[in-house]
Amino acid sequence: GGAAEAVARLMAAGIRCVVITRNAARVARALLAQLAVALPCVARDRVVRVKPDPAHLHAALAQVRCTSRETVMVGDHPMDIAAGRACTMRTIGVLTGSGTVESLQQAGADVVIESVAALPGVLLEAAA
Repeated sequence: GGAAEAVARLMAAGIRCVVITRNAARVARALLAQLAVALPCVARDRVVRVKPDPAHLHAALAQVRCTSRETVMVGDHPMDIAAGRACTMRTIGVLTGSGTVESLQQAGADVVIESVAALPGVLLEAAA
């Protein structure tokens, strides 16, 4: 809960968001339609190698024209955090998937939050 509002708040603050998923593009489109927020998406069928391979994240970086040092990888699985770390990104673990505080921290998460709803507070406070 609160993901759509969180993404809308981030975008209103000028933060670009992109979804990186191991789901197929058609599945990702259906899930994103539920958010009712238009987000670019780099799905598994759009890349040769998927996360945790850094190539998946590099494809997303190219899409939003950012460097890894300007970005934050947010994910709910230790694999997401490991992929972000492999790209020298800051990382935020979210406790809405199979990852636990311990597993996300062990993977290298800089911060662990309860849900995506908390993301604007973390990112906008960091930018202030």
